[in-house]
Amino acid sequence: MIINNFINQYFEDGEIFYIFFLNRNTNATQQRYCDLKYFNKNYQDLWSEWNKKEVDIYFSLNNFKWIDKKISRKKRNVKDIKTLFFDIDIDAETIKPLIIKELGKPTYVIQTSQNKYQLLYVLENTDIDFNDFETISKTLTYHFKTDKTFDISRVSRLPNNINNKNGFMVNYEYNHIKYDIKHFQDYINLNNIILEETIKDKSFKTSNKVIAEKHKQKEKINIETNPTNQSNIKKKFNKNLIDYDFVYQDLLSQNNNDYSAADFDFVVFLIKFRKLKKTTTIQKHFLNHCVNVETRHNDLHNYFNQIINKIT
Repeated sequence: MIINNFINQYFEDGEIFYIFFLNRNTNATQQRYCDLKYFNKNYQDLWSEWNKKEVDIYFSLNNFKWIDKKISRKKRNVKDIKTLFFDIDIDAETIKPLIIKELGKPTYVIQTSQNKYQLLYVLENTDIDFNDFETISKTLTYHFKTDKTFDISRVSRLPNNINNKNGFMVNYEYNHIKYDIKHFQDYINLNNIILEETIKDKSFKTSNKVIAEKHKQKEKINIETNPTNQSNIKKKFNKNLIDYDFVYQDLLSQNNNDYSAADFDFVVFLIKFRKLKKTTTIQKHFLNHCVNVETRHNDLHNYFNQIINKIT
């Protein structure tokens, strides 16, 4: 079986890894830890249990260890880091070739959906300080604007299984190459790349309070300089209706004129700060205020859905 070949290719004798299951119908999860001996011995029985239409299957990227006679898929139980990982959900047609051009061919390219990829750079030396690794991973992830995936206990989609979100058969290509972690640190140093974490999630609301305050100041100026429109502007100001064009331009400036990053942040703004819930309303603002978005993407509907799926 092809899936068996992938596992035996990726892991080595003595390494402990997790197989993780997600039932898309019920959201029920389960996981099993394995080594190659257990996996190969029980593969056929396990496969008949797992191979259900509604179940998505994942594998852990790294090698785990026992602590106090227990094993758990937590950071403290990670023994070795095997791979530097990139998850590309948006603008893969631009980001994927750029990463490969700058860092070299990945050991594995896993295609998880149409225009969605995971790049795995398998490491030669696994004796790596976890904090140093996470700094390198974060720096490159923010630099290339990929999905924010820093958890070293994380899992990845197992190839040759169906992605039940969309029916896509997850596939992969393998390149016989491994990397020293120094290769990535040297790239960061050579290009003077500084870790600049984009304001998101919990801090995103704070960021958008600043945007709202800027908007209030703008309205204040309008009231003072346009007394004939004073009543209408005050009404708009009092209802706290945000000038969405102003917000988008502010986000574009924050992201150094990266339109894709501004598009994503704008939808986050609409959902998390403005508390919009109707997808049609969000999409209307997305189309009306994200500059030239219709000309920047051939499949605009798919691009919007990718952003929505990533946020929600």
